[in-house]
Amino acid sequence: MKIGIDCRYAEDNLTGIGNYIFNLSTKIAEENNELYLFYSRIPKVRIQRQNVKTIVFKTNNQYMFEQLFVPRFLSKEKIEIYHAPGNVGISAFVPCPSLVTVHDIIPLLMEKYFDKSKFPLLSAYSYIFRLRTTLFYSKKIISISNYTKKCLVEKLSINPEKIEVIGQSVEVAKSIKEKKFLNYPYIICNSGISERKNLKRLIGCFKNVREVFPAYRLVITGENLSLKNELIEFTKILGIENYVVFTGFLDIQELYSLIKGARLVCNISNIEGFGLPLLEAFSLGIPVICSDIPSFREVAGNSAIFVNQYNERDITKVLINLIRDSKKRQALVDSGYNQLKKYSWKGIIKRILETYKEITG
Repeated sequence: MKIGIDCRYAEDNLTGIGNYIFNLSTKIAEENNELYLFYSRIPKVRIQRQNVKTIVFKTNNQYMFEQLFVPRFLSKEKIEIYHAPGNVGISAFVPCPSLVTVHDIIPLLMEKYFDKSKFPLLSAYSYIFRLRTTLFYSKKIISISNYTKKCLVEKLSINPEKIEVIGQSVEVAKSIKEKKFLNYPYIICNSGISERKNLKRLIGCFKNVREVFPAYRLVITGENLSLKNELIEFTKILGIENYVVFTGFLDIQELYSLIKGARLVCNISNIEGFGLPLLEAFSLGIPVICSDIPSFREVAGNSAIFVNQYNERDITKVLINLIRDSKKRQALVDSGYNQLKKYSWKGIIKRILETYKEITG
């Protein structure tokens, strides 16, 4: 099958959706399909296979990319199916059956999401226009979770029969070795840095944890320069700037090594479409504490400890208790391994290829 995939979210350092697109494309290529991967600039990481072609349309204009360059190429090369795996990217001019993967619609669910944009109203309008256009012209919609499907149905009135819920997984090398950070025990938050990650509250809770376990450090991964600087200033106000480590961007091997060396993972996001950081922890045998939100409940099942992400006292108490309780940590690790089996790439790719055949049949 000749398949085109929009890979713009996988052009830079691979995180979040970028990792999903890279793994998705790699696994589909391994099934001996002919892939055409579309970028707006030369990607940092390429998939090196004979049946994979990298197509670069050098443009910063997303509308030119989606409405002119991609449709013209799809038509010329007689591509059989087009997949936009990054929430948006399908226009009325796509000449073949198409589908989109929707990870979340958080910009529609968070108040003031676009307030920090240079042109807030224009940014909001552009997002809504591209999202609605993509959803309308997609023959099928892959939702990354039941929670995201529920949001699509309730917020945008999408026909639920048009939506297939197909999750994602993690690709962890068996050779990953734990990396003890400065030989100190530490808690890690591997969710990245953004407003919705609730990191100020996590840092406040960690200050309380240090009063009981002064040897501990808090490690926060990801890069967001302006927000990171705010968080660093906050650690100084609390007097714990020497005990909170901001790693910046890590490649996947470095990230997984750092997770594997942690005592536990703690993610208390206010809202998420899925819960990939939880699966990363499960795959590496690290116990998880996370916020009690629908997507995390769906992904983690009974394999994590859930906390009220707005209650600092609750979070602190659970962190301290889990550090003390080695038997509970091991029980969570064992349960996490079992939960991860529900999210195998093999099963995910099988269902996606079946969806391709359904809409081209």
